[in-house]
Amino acid sequence: MENYLYDVFFEASNLSDVALEHIKRYFKVRSRSGGGECVVSKVDKDIYKISFVNQNAQERVLNRKDHVIKINKQEEIHVSVRRENDFKCSEQPKASANQKVYKLDQYLLRFFTDCKKPYSQLEKLLSALSSTFEINIEAEELVVLRNPAAADVCPLKQWELGVDQVVDQLQFHYTVHFEVERDKYAILEKNCSNQNEDLKIYFEEGACLAVVVGEQNQVDEILKSTSHTQEQQQVKQECCVSEKQFPLIKEQFESYITSNLPELQIAHEQSGVIILKGLEKDVQEGEQKLSKLKKEIQEKRVPSNHALMTFLDSSDGIKHFQRRFQQSLYSPVMLETSGSDLLLLSLSDGALQEAAAAIQRDLSLEIIHLNNTEKSSAFPTLKEELSKAVKQANRESVKVELKYQNESSSDAKVQLVGFTTEVNELKNMLLQYKINHQIHQERLLLEYPEMAKHFSEIMSMAGVKECNGVEIRPTCSPSPCVHLTGPRCEVESLKETLVSFLRSLVTKKFEVKGPGVQQFFQGDGEQTLKLVKNSYMVGIFHVDDGQPTYQVSRYSTSLSYSGLASAPSTHQSPVYETKVHINVAVGSLEQQQADVFVVPMVQANMTSTLIGSSLLYKAGQQLQTNFNTAKRRCTLTPGDVLMVDATAGLGCSKVLFIECAPKGKKQESEKALRCGLGQVFTLCEQNSWGSVVIPVIGPGIVLSLPVRDSVNILTQEICTFLSQPTAFLQTIYIPIMPNYPHSEEMFRAVIGNLSAKMVDRTGQEY
Repeated sequence: MENYLYDVFFEASNLSDVALEHIKRYFKVRSRSGGGECVVSKVDKDIYKISFVNQNAQERVLNRKDHVIKINKQEEIHVSVRRENDFKCSEQPKASANQKVYKLDQYLLRFFTDCKKPYSQLEKLLSALSSTFEINIEAEELVVLRNPAAADVCPLKQWELGVDQVVDQLQFHYTVHFEVERDKYAILEKNCSNQNEDLKIYFEEGACLAVVVGEQNQVDEILKSTSHTQEQQQVKQECCVSEKQFPLIKEQFESYITSNLPELQIAHEQSGVIILKGLEKDVQEGEQKLSKLKKEIQEKRVPSNHALMTFLDSSDGIKHFQRRFQQSLYSPVMLETSGSDLLLLSLSDGALQEAAAAIQRDLSLEIIHLNNTEKSSAFPTLKEELSKAVKQANRESVKVELKYQNESSSDAKVQLVGFTTEVNELKNMLLQYKINHQIHQERLLLEYPEMAKHFSEIMSMAGVKECNGVEIRPTCSPSPCVHLTGPRCEVESLKETLVSFLRSLVTKKFEVKGPGVQQFFQGDGEQTLKLVKNSYMVGIFHVDDGQPTYQVSRYSTSLSYSGLASAPSTHQSPVYETKVHINVAVGSLEQQQADVFVVPMVQANMTSTLIGSSLLYKAGQQLQTNFNTAKRRCTLTPGDVLMVDATAGLGCSKVLFIECAPKGKKQESEKALRCGLGQVFTLCEQNSWGSVVIPVIGPGIVLSLPVRDSVNILTQEICTFLSQPTAFLQTIYIPIMPNYPHSEEMFRAVIGNLSAKMVDRTGQEY
């Protein structure tokens, strides 16, 4: 407070805190009051002090003396400032017994001085009371003097009462109006010729103040005429500003209008429109200020999709994020939908980045593929558990939504959309179901063909009586094995039991020679063998010498691979395998049917390769739209993979685009291709995809890799993937385009490489 040295004083009664704040704002604005930086404080009963930092501001305020401060359209405060605190008690000044002194408005006193008619009326009224009067404008006093000779005619008390009635009648009959609006001031100044003996207008040019004094009806009439003229002079301008933009700039805009354009009116008559009403120059200035503030609003688009946008609408997710951002971010962030994207608005780039990261982290969309649900007895139970989990998650507010797609088909899907935590909980339940109850097939290799022929006896020896829905199919061709098909949990449990039992078996081969051996084992000896089997829990099988023995293989002998889930035994014993089929087909990629298609591209352009262009031609423009939406979410470098939603015209649900390095840098191109293919296989497992179509990437004018190198990279990455445990991917399709110069070479190279990976140089499978 030590800097506020230059004081002015004013008198007012019953000022509220709101009124004091309006007074402070008024005297802070030089264009309105002549003042500047100041504080307002109360120094005594009904006495207030305004303290300025600058002495010039103090002088400018004192020069105007009378100030009118509008609180709203109906209420205003009149403030008369003085340099010294010489205010007396609110009672009228003391006088002698033969005079009365009345404090009246200086403009009312000037009116009586300047106009003969009201002056004569006052003179006549007081003369009837044997009195005269004096007007002191500087002191703002009306002094009524009593004729001493009238003391006997009119007693003092009766005289005082009569004079009071005259002054009250005077104040009732005449009124004083202070006009501070600039446009009304100009209208009154222009029409000052309307003054007469019953009406007077005083202009304080430096203060832009017009004071209208006169009979009540005369004052009302000229004020009504002034308002009508003002209404005709005003213009109205509609300014477009969205409901999400305006809250960000509202405080700054309204503060500017209050300080610089107090007569400008702001209205909200319809959504997304602000109406400015006032003088044309004020409206133009207000519109320019609003436009400038709108340009300061920064935007950030968060790519989304229809499912997420629908969830945000149905769950009031936008309000949730706005409330959260209001509490956690230093600058407000507003959200609105824009097509399939979410648009973030803020005056701070930092707040935008934080908000976008939070939305992308906290919202998720997952589509889980479930095969053969119509055959699964556990699927109805899963649906009940999922329904309970959704209700629990949404008990306070909507956090997650679940939808079944193609439920009655063999390719059922479950869509999960909502907040990441709740989505992941439901996703884990679905993945656990897939692990335990999806129809699954395993192959158990056997040491001898006779074990396959008599596998029911081996089952009895192992103590397996119930198969719990698992189909057991032994076969001797092309190598002895048992196929187990059924719910994954039951298949794996049965296989674990059988593997453990088979590894504990000891086998020994006996050769029995001599005449009548065959007849013996087919006759009396058969009963003997049964007795031995039952007594000693052994299996005795007849060996056909014409049947070759088999080695236990790590890979199957057809174009199929098996990913290992445990290390192979040093003995000839069964190995835990998950079979993956590799289908080399003649035809284009877009003709195939699988969960996922893999497409190469360069510089994030889906039509930069012939494969991408052909795919777009079949899928339609919607695929390009989906591609652009996905691309906006990330920055791609060579080796990255972009996941795009497929369209109805394609035989897949997803398309994975591998960002390749342009031709000319062979090492970089090969590295990017290996990295991309590795990511493709990882995504297949993460998303529970059962099949994928991968063309031979590299040959052609765009990448210009040799056929042999391209095929080597593809087959090596396939074998690298299959050398580790696999849970979901069951089929890999490799399409070879026909009628191209290198089609036959590519086909032979693929078949040759895959065959070489299955059989070593000695001719034995490994």
